[in-house]
Amino acid sequence: MVAAANIVLSLVLTAPVASAEDGSQAPEFLLGDVGVRVDLPAGWKMTRWSDWDLQAEKPDEKLILFAWQTPLQVEPTEADLAGWGELYVAKAESLNGRNPTLVGTRIARHANLPAVVGEVAFTFDGDLPMTMAVVSVPVLGADFHLAVVTLTSRAKEGRETVAALADRLDVQRPPAPAETGPFTAAGVQVTLPEGFRKPVASELPVVAKRLATVGEDDLTDCVLGVLPRAAHPPEVLATCPVKAMWVGQLDTHSFAGIEAELRPRMFGSAPVPAAAEVALADRTALHYTLDTGTEFVHVGVAPYDLGLSRTWVIGPKADEARLSAATDAVLRTMTFSGPHPVTLLDRANYLVYRPAWLAGVVGVAVVLVGGLLGGVVAMTRRGGRTYEDLDG
Repeated sequence: MVAAANIVLSLVLTAPVASAEDGSQAPEFLLGDVGVRVDLPAGWKMTRWSDWDLQAEKPDEKLILFAWQTPLQVEPTEADLAGWGELYVAKAESLNGRNPTLVGTRIARHANLPAVVGEVAFTFDGDLPMTMAVVSVPVLGADFHLAVVTLTSRAKEGRETVAALADRLDVQRPPAPAETGPFTAAGVQVTLPEGFRKPVASELPVVAKRLATVGEDDLTDCVLGVLPRAAHPPEVLATCPVKAMWVGQLDTHSFAGIEAELRPRMFGSAPVPAAAEVALADRTALHYTLDTGTEFVHVGVAPYDLGLSRTWVIGPKADEARLSAATDAVLRTMTFSGPHPVTLLDRANYLVYRPAWLAGVVGVAVVLVGGLLGGVVAMTRRGGRTYEDLDG
């Protein structure tokens, strides 16, 4: 595709100015995988068309159009404008543009949708100065991009053209509204933290691929969340049950001992630092932080009546503080299908973690109760009538 795009650029931008075509309306082009129909006015000539992209040219005005999609529905935000700029610079590079430089990005509105508008300057074919004006809008599970490439001397026309084309878009599958919960799976109810939302169906393969890197392969009983980023892997969240793994009564007194036993069971021989304690409304949870080199993986673990609930939050190192806070936040929103601890054995084993004075008090109480019961039995035996008495 890159080679074809370069040929188009060479032909169109060096071609002599031609007379405009007649006023007949050019056909609209539906990109079936994206659910967007592009309406090209008269004067445009389609050079490539598929279910996921479109290329066209307007030779008389030395304009070239590129339309394409990127996976994940990334909502335009001021905080993510730098990422959008990276995306646009990468597109210019894919066209063999030299020394691409971001002119700017901003939030706007096109096709009745929030949009990002950007511009990149670069050189092409013997240092010919070029500009690429871009408009991006979210659609269902993806983002759709329109870019018009032209000579720098016609940059204003390029910006106006891409804006007009974006306003004519027929978005047949608009972006899904953000769903944040509460969601319930495997006996745990979860509300997603700020910024995260439930992924739409087309985003699930991307989310699953990210979670597979930490070994979470079965997402059947999981609550999933995604925070897509422009030009970067998405931040993902998953709350899933840990099968066949239990801990005893977990609180401040037992935390250090249980955490030390649980860590190798949860992570094997990996050098994972000890967990931080997180107080929930009715129980205590654990918060592990793993440094993978390029990312942080936060792991929240909470005991409940069905075993353990584990929450993964994966994202870039630059956002470590926010992701750590998001992990604690999602733990504190959880409600569970049953109490913790579950069994009398949990409570009995818990005594070894209590302070010595309390263990002594409990021990004395056990002795006193045992002695009292023994005295009652003895008195019953002395004062009661036996079988021999009745026989006499």
